[in-house]
Amino acid sequence: MMESQMESQSQPLQQPQLIVVEQHRQEMEQRQQQEQQTQDKRRRQRFWISMAILNTILIVGIVVLVVTLPGKDDEASAADASLAWQQQQQQGMSNQTTTPTRSPTRKPTTNPTNEDHTTTINPSDERTPFPVDSPDSPDDEGPTEPTNSDEFLADLLLALRLEPSYLETLPQDSYMGKALEWMLREDQQYYPIGRTMPKILLERFLLAAMYFATGGPTWQYEWEDQRSTLSVNFLKNTSVCEWIGDDYMDDQGVFCDENNSRVTEIHVQHCMEADSFPPEIAFLPDLQQLNWCNNKIAGTLPTILGSMSSLTSLSLCLNQINGTLPTELGNLSNLRSINIGVNLLTGSLPTEFGKLENLAWLELYTNDLSGVIPTAIGNMTSLREISMSENFRLSGSIPSQIGLLTNLEQFNFQQCNLNGTIPSEIGMLSSSLESVAVSKNAGLAGSIPTEMGLLPLERLYLSFTNITGPVPTELGQITSLGYVDLQETLLTGTVPSEVCALRNSSLNRLIVDCIPKPDTNLTEIECLVPDCCTECH
Repeated sequence: MMESQMESQSQPLQQPQLIVVEQHRQEMEQRQQQEQQTQDKRRRQRFWISMAILNTILIVGIVVLVVTLPGKDDEASAADASLAWQQQQQQGMSNQTTTPTRSPTRKPTTNPTNEDHTTTINPSDERTPFPVDSPDSPDDEGPTEPTNSDEFLADLLLALRLEPSYLETLPQDSYMGKALEWMLREDQQYYPIGRTMPKILLERFLLAAMYFATGGPTWQYEWEDQRSTLSVNFLKNTSVCEWIGDDYMDDQGVFCDENNSRVTEIHVQHCMEADSFPPEIAFLPDLQQLNWCNNKIAGTLPTILGSMSSLTSLSLCLNQINGTLPTELGNLSNLRSINIGVNLLTGSLPTEFGKLENLAWLELYTNDLSGVIPTAIGNMTSLREISMSENFRLSGSIPSQIGLLTNLEQFNFQQCNLNGTIPSEIGMLSSSLESVAVSKNAGLAGSIPTEMGLLPLERLYLSFTNITGPVPTELGQITSLGYVDLQETLLTGTVPSEVCALRNSSLNRLIVDCIPKPDTNLTEIECLVPDCCTECH
């Protein structure tokens, strides 16, 4: 919640203006209560009509059972009587006068029993403070002429579920305060006045908050000493769907669906800077892609990200995000891609990620993750690439459940702290696996599984491990094999001729320990250069 004690530089709105806002809010609430009463009366009327019709049906049924073989006149009389009764009930309904009114705001679904809906927006508060349209909500109409700023402010506060007193405690120099100030002072002519506007107001407010939270007024590319055109086009008095960059930056900005009615994608790279991750972005109900790679965003990932049910792609690579991965991300059943590589993440890979059955790309490379690879990874059956390299404290063995990932194409765990052996179940990926990269895992031992000969491998990186035994002849069956790095291992023997034969087709690089040792003049692996091996170490 926002702190009650504000800094001295905060400037609340004047008292007369707040009185007008409060009066307008009370009028809106009275209208809302009237509509609720009208709806309750209509429900009671429908209930009694249904009961009367049901009783009529039961009576007619009893008559049919008691009176056998009735004449046509009797049937007509019964039907006429039933029809007359229904017409009488409908006539009685039409004689009852009601005055329907339209509620300016929709009751929040998160707290149906609480009549006090005051909400204070706090960047650290991860409860949803904003209304989300239900499927039966009417579409927003086009812009109309505004009336005055007091009326606009009242509509704005109602749409955002805020009390007027909120403005008294909101510092104008906070990014939330700047967003509200912009909407009130500069952007109000875009909206119609005097009715609810949850979708338009919600999207514009959240995007404005994102803009101010990440240094929007100073956005510029690091490699060019000029202001980003994306910064110039943001906060224009146009649809948010037009808040995109110009020229070569046209792939940056806010993107909407084909009807330009909902924000579905946000791509802003190379220019954002923030000390904390702005959680308000999670309240965009239809957002499918969020790409904030190559920025300077710090802080932890808010757990509210786990409520973005429409999200399919989350790209936050090359930032300064720290803390642990929220387990709530496992709730995003539509998620297809996660890329949070090159950050400062700690902790373990959540077992809840095993619920992400539609996830195809998981990239968490170059962080400080620890713990083990959870066996729940076997449930991620849509996974095509997993990249966890350069997490130096990630330990444990490669789980045998990897054999269940029948769509896996790339398995990258280089420069971690893995131990144990390469499981033979890896051979079950005979239709998909193209790359295995586990170099620089000193604890990785055992022999190369012969089942690897069943894989459609293109690249195999096993260097700087303690893998032992001979090079399997089965590797010679992999006709797609193009790069093999076996240097600095404990392999012995001679490179099989079947593997050397691949040098005539697909195999471009083969690196092994074939340089004679100075003390014994013996080699760990015998291999002819350049006929077979391309490099000796």
